[in-house]
Amino acid sequence: MSTLTRNSSNPPPYFYNLSPQQQKNWMKTTRRMEKNEQLRAEYPPFQSPSNFTILHLHQYSSIETVEELIMKARTTHKYTIDTESQVINKVAKCALVQIQLIHSIHKSTLILIEMFYLPNQNSLLFKKIKELCSIIFRDENTKITWGPFDNEFKNFHSYGLFEKDNSIDLNDCGNDNEDRRLTILGLFVCDDLSFVYSEQLAIKYNASIDEVYHSYLEYL
Repeated sequence: MSTLTRNSSNPPPYFYNLSPQQQKNWMKTTRRMEKNEQLRAEYPPFQSPSNFTILHLHQYSSIETVEELIMKARTTHKYTIDTESQVINKVAKCALVQIQLIHSIHKSTLILIEMFYLPNQNSLLFKKIKELCSIIFRDENTKITWGPFDNEFKNFHSYGLFEKDNSIDLNDCGNDNEDRRLTILGLFVCDDLSFVYSEQLAIKYNASIDEVYHSYLEYL
């Protein structure tokens, strides 16, 4: 059921008492809400795959866990990748790397590498995590990122885990007059080609996972 209470074609009386900038902001927000409602009507709610594993990697991870991931990575050739930063004392610090190993349409593994809590670089555990990353970032693998690879990882190279690589940038993935944003959680169709998309917005727009993979395979 729709929860939209605004209508860009019929603004409320107080709208006309707002300043020009406030009216512009109100209309922009309202149209975005209307677009969201349209998407909710067009696409079914997101359903998480039944076989979806999430693993955290940090200084307390076991060697066995990383070795199991290395074995999975050796037989996986499609990945989605995203990075997150955390603002500390008004400075953005590299905090998290999210890597999804896509084994099949209905099965995947999500690795969350906690950058603040990595093991010592001289430890065997760190070397194993680095080996895992080197396998994932091989040239022959397909890596889909939420922006240009260099931008995603420009502040992460100091950790010693990642090398520069070529990848598919979702913000450059277009289809005729539509801008189709593939995500690990859904497919978002946007009419504004300048709109920057992210994994977080995939959750917000509640798109369908099935169409993601079908469109993803067609795109490849």
